[in-house]
Amino acid sequence: MRTYYDILKVSTQATPAQLKKAYRQQSKKYHPDLHGGSKQYEEKFKEIQKAYEILSDTHKRALYDSQLIAEQVQTTQKEKSKIDKDPRTYRRPPVPYKPRPKTKNEKIRDKIIDIALIIAFSLPIWLGFFIFFYGNLEKHEPPSFNPNNKKVVPCLERQSTCNWNIQNIQNPQNLWENNQNLWSYILRSLKNYREATITLQFYFKQLNLSNNYEKAEEIMASLQTYLSINGIPSERIRLQLIHSDIPIPSEQIDSLLTIIVEK
Repeated sequence: MRTYYDILKVSTQATPAQLKKAYRQQSKKYHPDLHGGSKQYEEKFKEIQKAYEILSDTHKRALYDSQLIAEQVQTTQKEKSKIDKDPRTYRRPPVPYKPRPKTKNEKIRDKIIDIALIIAFSLPIWLGFFIFFYGNLEKHEPPSFNPNNKKVVPCLERQSTCNWNIQNIQNPQNLWENNQNLWSYILRSLKNYREATITLQFYFKQLNLSNNYEKAEEIMASLQTYLSINGIPSERIRLQLIHSDIPIPSEQIDSLLTIIVEK
C-alpha cells in the first residue's frame, strides 16, 4: 500500500522542514509544464500536492497516521488468520507442565528451610523489641541545668526528650548572658539532630497586665529571632505563651521559661 510518505519519499517521522524540502524536490521533478503537459506527470503532480496538503497540516496528519496504523493492524490480523487457517501451519498445542510429586525427604527439607527463614526474619524484630523495652527500663539522670555552676548535663545523646527550666527572666539580654552554655548545647543538638524540634513555654505572673504581657512577648520574639539567626527553621520552633500561674509554686519565681527539645 502506497502512502503519502512514500509519495514524498520521506519517513513517517519527518519534520515540517523535511516535508517542505521533499515537496519542492518532487514538485520540480514531476511538474507537468516541464514535461510538455503530460497527463501521467499531471496525475503524479496532483498526488504530490495532495500528500503535502495532508502531511503539512498537523491535525490532518494526525488523523492520517491513525488511519495508517488501523489499516496496518487490520492487514496483520488478516494475514494471521490466513496462517491459522492453513493446515500446513498448524501446530500442536503444548502439553501443560506437571511437576513431579515431591518425595518425603524433599518435603522435610522444605519445612526446615521455611522454619529457618521465619526465624531469620523474626529475630531482628524480637531483638528490636528487647532493645526498646530494655532501653525504657534503664534509668537515666533527668536532664537538668544547674544555674550555680552553669553546666549543662547532656541528655539528647541518651534520651529522645529533654527539658530545662530558666527562672526569673528580667529581659532578653539577661536570658542570653546568664545561660550561654545551655543555649550553645541546645543549638548544637538541634543542628546535629535535623528532625529535632524545640518548644518554648513561657509562664509569667499576672500575665493579664499589659506591661507584663508586652515584656513576655518581647522575650518570646527575641527567642525566635535568636534561633532563626542561628539556622533553625521556624517550622522546628514552637512558642507557647501560657496564660496561667507558674507550675512551680514559689513566691521567689516571677517568671519561668520551660525549654523542651524532642528528637
